[in-house]
Amino acid sequence: MSVFVKTPRVGTALVFLASGAVQASLFARLPALQDASGAGTAALGTALAVMGAGTFVGMCTAARHFRTFDDRRIVAVASTLTIGALLGASYASSPWQLTFALLALGVPAGMWDARMNVHAAVVERQAGRHLMTEFHGLWSLGCVVGAGVGVLAASRGWPVLHQSLVVGGLALAACLFGVSTFVDRDDAPPRPVPTGRRPFQPYLAHLIAIIFLGAIIEGAAGDWLAVLLADERGQSHGAAASGYLTFVAAMAVGRLGANRLYRFYPEVSLRQAVLLGTGTAAAGVVLTAYAPVGIAVHLGAVCWGVGICVVFPGVLSVAGRKSDSGRTVALLSSIGYAASMAGPIGLGLASSALARPDLRLALAVLLPLCAAVAVAVAWWTKPDSEPVRMESPRQPRVGTLAFEPTPEGGR
Repeated sequence: MSVFVKTPRVGTALVFLASGAVQASLFARLPALQDASGAGTAALGTALAVMGAGTFVGMCTAARHFRTFDDRRIVAVASTLTIGALLGASYASSPWQLTFALLALGVPAGMWDARMNVHAAVVERQAGRHLMTEFHGLWSLGCVVGAGVGVLAASRGWPVLHQSLVVGGLALAACLFGVSTFVDRDDAPPRPVPTGRRPFQPYLAHLIAIIFLGAIIEGAAGDWLAVLLADERGQSHGAAASGYLTFVAAMAVGRLGANRLYRFYPEVSLRQAVLLGTGTAAAGVVLTAYAPVGIAVHLGAVCWGVGICVVFPGVLSVAGRKSDSGRTVALLSSIGYAASMAGPIGLGLASSALARPDLRLALAVLLPLCAAVAVAVAWWTKPDSEPVRMESPRQPRVGTLAFEPTPEGGR
């Protein structure tokens, strides 16, 4: 057992798990934070926009100092600061206090997320097989844990502070243990160093567009799903939090299932994943917004989560294999996470700008539009520039990552 838990693969998984739990713990209780701070829809949207800007700054900082500090140190410090800011958000009693707390949370959270994805790409290259969807599946599983605690806390009327102490303490312990297993980037199999100035690769533009649009669809659920169910659909705070829990549970199941699916069907392309995934997510958004309250709403949340879950990790995995530097992964992480935070703010502002403010209408129109554009970008990618495979051909597992291979090739 000790051999298993002290591997970089498991340590990286714990860091992803902790990150998801912290984020979901916050988003599941957004209605309670909104009530405690007295923030309206526009004020909450502004606070989330500031948080998204802080996330982007944090990710850009992590990418800029890519060689100055190692992943282990950055993730340890950033996770500690993020959890401290989560506790601070629990004390917010006015919109400006909530905005400041979310800014203080966004900057280190961006550094945390960027560098854990960079390290995940290193571990994936060492393993010689697709693991990014598995890591993000465990991130989604962490979201299930954080959202589940949020549902329990909301249904029992517990203060947000008590919930944050429980989730934050467990997440910090898991994260600090996880970073102790991190490997140095120099330990990864070396890639050829290009000579001269390398031109901008066409496939990178396609990946940027896809991850940007996909992150908006995914982030909209974190920002607005619980608020939508509470304010627009007339659900209690507990029921609203359970709707978000359904979404993140679907994300976790979808990602963990997709990671195994790619192993058996390595010919699956990113284009196919985007086409099927964003289409399913768009249908789920419409169901969640307009289906009769009850099982249909949760079915919509399931479709929303299962559909969009493959886009973000798929893009990062392709980038990690095709690029020769973790900077590309950090760049795409920055764009994706910033879009997931700041992009949905436009949805809130758009709903407020309508003659009759309607969050449901904004979600049901703009998110399917994002899905359609993402499909168009993926579909128009030229075959010679498309990063076609989601899974590399099967290779022997690296024993230091999970299990030592047996002579028969089994675990």
